[in-house]
Amino acid sequence: MKSVEQYVRPKSEYFIHYASQTGKSAFFYPVHVGHFYYEAGYSQRRNSFNSFLLMYILSGECVVEYGAETVTVTKDQFVLLDCYKPHAYHSDQDYESLWIHYDGQNSRQFFEMITANIGNVFTMDDPLPIITRISRIFELFNQSQPIREAWLSRQIYDMLCELYLFSTVQAQSLQHSPVIETVTAYINEHFKEDPSIETLAGLANLSTYYFIRIFRKETGLTPHEYVLNLKMRTAKYLLKKTVLSVKDICYECGFKNESVFCAAFRKMTGLTPTAYRRKEYEE
Repeated sequence: MKSVEQYVRPKSEYFIHYASQTGKSAFFYPVHVGHFYYEAGYSQRRNSFNSFLLMYILSGECVVEYGAETVTVTKDQFVLLDCYKPHAYHSDQDYESLWIHYDGQNSRQFFEMITANIGNVFTMDDPLPIITRISRIFELFNQSQPIREAWLSRQIYDMLCELYLFSTVQAQSLQHSPVIETVTAYINEHFKEDPSIETLAGLANLSTYYFIRIFRKETGLTPHEYVLNLKMRTAKYLLKKTVLSVKDICYECGFKNESVFCAAFRKMTGLTPTAYRRKEYEE
């Protein structure tokens, strides 16, 4: 079926499947499956679409909004969403994706197990087993072959099992991960420069969304909180151990101006830098 959506090229195709009652009660089943070529300006925003979505970016990139997160998804990355919840994806450039909306028994359990380990956006070293299964389902409809619900269910089940096994391996490899140790070492050297989330996630070779999640799990802080914490610890040390002016300490800790520094310091300690220094001298 050709798409008639705005900002979707005419060569894009999708298919709709209406599962039987048996299919819904006993199996996994596709709802929609498609191969789309999007044009810059495409936007999809929903409060709910009763299914789960697995999307693979074949070229270009798009922005995904889900929960409180906004993530840029690039070529060769997967997106896994619970579309029963509000979600959106859009792009200001052309991109291409292969995708499947699916549902059925245990879909939510698989979704929660997978995303608990690797988040909603991830990269696989070998995406072919997943792409192959989505393509098989797409071609079944594209070639008007007889619909066998048990076969469809098997493809989706195998796909989800592949994702779950991948997610468990990733989770195990990232426990007490030296990757996060590498990132924190980099932050310790470069905190004055306010390294961006994109830079830090790149060091870890993770998507920004998943990097923040793993970093917080390992350190108890978001990357932003970690950097700010390090700046405050440095400021406290300089206030106690040196005679540098508050202004000099402000710049030494990587703040752009003194008022921002003083406001951040007071928010964290309950004291202005000057009051903190006085208190330390008195003690």
